[in-house]
Amino acid sequence: MITREEYLKALDIVEAYHEQLNLSIVRRSCKSLAETEIGEFIEAVAIHEQSRKCLTQGKKYEVVNVEGDRHFKYIWIVDDNGKRKRYHSTNRMFKALI
Repeated sequence: MITREEYLKALDIVEAYHEQLNLSIVRRSCKSLAETEIGEFIEAVAIHEQSRKCLTQGKKYEVVNVEGDRHFKYIWIVDDNGKRKRYHSTNRMFKALI
């Protein structure tokens, strides 16, 4: 028979496990564009008017090059017209994908 103390200890372990899972999910979903590396993908989420002819909202673009350091970084992609384009990592048109 399981005692109440054993049950509460097991419950604490399960709760700690669930908390650990939630923290890892939050960490992975909060990746910044500046942390993106070559070969990873970014998603166009809010296209500026001047970019509507070369980008599609909701489309995923592969990062083909990066320049700069973690504080000031440019992300290079190939747009819908097959041209390489450079965007600053603070550009809000894109979000990093995990």
